[in-house]
Amino acid sequence: MKKIFLSFTFFVFTFSLSQAQESLTFSYDEAGNQIERETPAVKSTSQIPSLPIEFKIYPNPTSGKFYIEWTEAYKGKVLQIAIIPMSGTNIIAIKQIGDNDLKFEFDMSSQLPGVYPISVWLKDGKFFLSKIIKL
Repeated sequence: MKKIFLSFTFFVFTFSLSQAQESLTFSYDEAGNQIERETPAVKSTSQIPSLPIEFKIYPNPTSGKFYIEWTEAYKGKVLQIAIIPMSGTNIIAIKQIGDNDLKFEFDMSSQLPGVYPISVWLKDGKFFLSKIIKL
């Protein structure tokens, strides 16, 4: 459970680079002992944007290939799509998307069963998160 939490935390912070980073502040007494610790507010996962309805991921769950399609409204706006294992160790795939593309295809048959986060980055700097389940 700890490994999954740490992996998800790594994933969220990796893809939240556009947000300003704050630091912890500490207060000390005259003897040098820490007496206070102030932690900045952490963005909850409910505030991370999920894919809009113009995007479809299918089949989900999958045992092999899956597809991400988007409507003409996002044509030329998608910059890249990344698939990351929950371990957060290696990115499975990053694909730069062409201006005329309306579909992304990836074969998961060589991956272990599990849940894989997917990030979709737009050219305007926005990103969306979703997941694919590998059987």
